[in-house]
Amino acid sequence: MISHKHSRTNLNNKYKNIYTITFIIVIASLLYYFLSSTTTTATTYIQQQQLLQQQQQQQPQQPQQHNTLKPINSNSNNNKKDNNINLLNNNKKQKLKEKDNTNNNTEKEDKNNNNTIEMSSRIVSKVSTGMMTSDGAGVKLRRIIGGPISDLDPFLLLDEFKSDDPNQYIAGFPSHPHRGFETVTYMLRGTMEHKDHKGNYGLLKANSVSWMSAGRGIIHSEMPQLDRDKVVWGFQLWVNLPKSHKMMEPRYQDIPAKNIPEVIEEGGGKTRIIAGVYKNITGPIVGIVTNPLYLDVKLSPGSTFSEEIPNDHQAFVYVFEGSARFGPKSKGKEVKTSQIGILQGGQGRDRIDVIAGDSDEGVRFLLVACKPLNEPIARYGPFVMNTEAEIQQAFKDYQAGRF
Repeated sequence: MISHKHSRTNLNNKYKNIYTITFIIVIASLLYYFLSSTTTTATTYIQQQQLLQQQQQQQPQQPQQHNTLKPINSNSNNNKKDNNINLLNNNKKQKLKEKDNTNNNTEKEDKNNNNTIEMSSRIVSKVSTGMMTSDGAGVKLRRIIGGPISDLDPFLLLDEFKSDDPNQYIAGFPSHPHRGFETVTYMLRGTMEHKDHKGNYGLLKANSVSWMSAGRGIIHSEMPQLDRDKVVWGFQLWVNLPKSHKMMEPRYQDIPAKNIPEVIEEGGGKTRIIAGVYKNITGPIVGIVTNPLYLDVKLSPGSTFSEEIPNDHQAFVYVFEGSARFGPKSKGKEVKTSQIGILQGGQGRDRIDVIAGDSDEGVRFLLVACKPLNEPIARYGPFVMNTEAEIQQAFKDYQAGRF
């Protein structure tokens, strides 16, 4: 027979064994669940990586971007500011450098343009002062071409007559012959009467002009008229005719002042166009074989003037008021009152540049240009031909009344 105490002990041991088994089962279940979850997560991760690799292989490779984030601190802020300042300074320096290069290029272009302009301007090869003499019936005058300058193809003579004393001019230029050239009379003040044996008549008043082509022969007179102010002032220019035109029929053109166009200059002053073209305006003298340019230019103090002259033309300026510098700015020569300046052409020099003097009167001058003839000249008194034999024939024809 088993005792009661022993039975209780066996029961307690039984319960202990049950608890132990239950605990083991719970621990085993937890361990199984943990291992299963870990395996599933690892498998999923591996599958995702494989899928990602497949997608990357199918798409074109993109450049890698590094978006590394750094902790923000005071040093990085300072470095960033320094970098921005350096960048701004570099940009500013680059702009200044580009500006300097632009300025340098502009200066070079301006310099080249100035050099081109200067190279195209004629230079004054000679300056000469006219000499005092008399002609006709004792008219006092200043001879500019035909005196110190013997001739300037095709120009044969240039006289300036100016006086407020009638005794020095009133006897005038009585009837006399011409053959083989042209005479141009331009009046600034006073009156000059023209008559010739062909029936031409002209009364030249202030600012009017006459252009007479003597051709094969003409007999004319030019007589000053006594005006109220008793002043006579003007010019006479002789222009040679080519051999082909020396025996042309005589012709006379009388142009009143109102028919001579004027151009107001921007810097002050004006230009009167007697012959040729200036600023697309044509002067009234036409049909002249030597293709003349004849301008009367008046400029205010310090103002400038520029005009094109055909490269093959002979040209001169004659200053009769004030003074000016003629030619390139760096090589300009001063021409004063009563002086002629010969304008040398050639080598692309197809213009003349002028800067008026600073005196109160500025400057006033004649600008005259014509195509040279490059022919031999035989000259005696009022006749200008190509040979001595032609001069002798001119005398014979005049004496025989064949003009």
